[in-house]
Amino acid sequence: TIPGKKSALYNLNTLVLGKAEVVPVTYRAHLGMLLFVENATGIPEIDSARIKLVLVPRGCGKTSLVSKSLPILRTIRDPEYATCIANETAPLAKTFLGDIKHEIQSNILLQTLFPEIVPDSFGDTTWAADRIITKRKKANPTSPTVLATGVGGTITGVHMDEIICDDLLSQNAAEAAYRGNNAEIEATNRWITRLQPLLKSPKRDKICFIGTRWWE
Repeated sequence: TIPGKKSALYNLNTLVLGKAEVVPVTYRAHLGMLLFVENATGIPEIDSARIKLVLVPRGCGKTSLVSKSLPILRTIRDPEYATCIANETAPLAKTFLGDIKHEIQSNILLQTLFPEIVPDSFGDTTWAADRIITKRKKANPTSPTVLATGVGGTITGVHMDEIICDDLLSQNAAEAAYRGNNAEIEATNRWITRLQPLLKSPKRDKICFIGTRWWE
C-alpha cells in the first residue's frame, strides 16, 4: 500500500483473487473505495475514523471486493486478526464466508504467496459454516479469523478486531419504512448497538457499514 496512491486490497482483488474482469474492477470506480476501507487514503482524519460507511449502487462489487476480500487482506497482514462479517441474514453472511474459505482452500496463487495463513490441515482447525480459524502462531479459539452472523444473531464469547456490516437492511425494509413501518429498521438499530462489546477494544477497533444506494 502507498497511502492515497496504491491499494494492496485493489491488487489482492485483481491480481490474486481474479476479480478484475468479474466485477469488473477499474481505478476510477474502485481505487478510492478500497483505499477508504483499507484505511490508506493518506488523510489521517479518514484513515483513523473508527466508524465508516460505504454507500454505492448495486453492481459496484462492494461485497465481492470488500466484504469477501478485506478479511483476507487483514489476515495476510496479521494472522492473529479477527474479522466479523454481518449481513441481514445469517445464511447470506455464511455464503460470504464460504467464498473466503474457497479462496484459502483452492486458490493456488494465494497459497503460494501467503502460505503462512493456510492451515496445515483443514480438518484439524475450526472450518465451519459460520467461522474459520486460519494458521496462527498463537492458539485462540475464542476469536476466529473470520466469523459470519446475521442481524438478530446472538454472539457471545468472541472478541473481534473489526466488524464489516454488509447490507443489514433489505430493499423490502426500505419500502416498509417508506410506508411508515419502521419495525425492521428499529430492530436492526437495536442489534447494532450490541456490536461494540464484541470488539477487543470498543473505543479503538473499527466497524465498517456497507450499503446499497437505491436510486430514485
